[in-house]
Amino acid sequence: MDELDKLKNSWKKEENVYPKFSETDIYAMLHKKSSSEVKWILIISLIEFALWGSFSLLTSITGADYSQALFLDVIDYLHYVVLVVFIVAFYFNFRKISSQQPVRKLMQNIIRVRRIVKAYVFYMIGMITFGLICGVIMYDDNNPQESNTPIYIVAFVFIPLLVLIIALVYNSLYGRLLKKLNNNYIELKKIKDQ
Repeated sequence: MDELDKLKNSWKKEENVYPKFSETDIYAMLHKKSSSEVKWILIISLIEFALWGSFSLLTSITGADYSQALFLDVIDYLHYVVLVVFIVAFYFNFRKISSQQPVRKLMQNIIRVRRIVKAYVFYMIGMITFGLICGVIMYDDNNPQESNTPIYIVAFVFIPLLVLIIALVYNSLYGRLLKKLNNNYIELKKIKDQ
């Protein structure tokens, strides 16, 4: 019995070793973490925008007729407009989350950021899929003398595979940040419900 009492006393002493945080301290930490995660979402989207822009400048479709080239230019410009809209939305949400605000408002902003990021990821995956399909169709149109059955077989196999790989990359980049934001949201909800 003497050993059990010693163990209890040891536990009581260790309780004082760990720092105790108030709800305000926990809120401040969650606020800072949320702000950091949204900042990383903004940084990654800016890097991605730069990569897409440089990729677009370095590549061009040769052999495309005027209507195909015009179509590609219009799609390209629209794509960049949509990307800029998403980046601006990420920036404004970063500014909102970075400012001091009540718990309820921070929770609403976290939900808004999560929705925007999910829409962004779906848009990007859809746009990449659309671009790959257009590339296959234009290749077929510009090479009528060849038998293009193999290109459709290859496209049927590789486009879904490539889209799956891209979806996994997006999920690893943005999914991890969204999961952290979701954990922050859950913790904030606990603070609010107390």
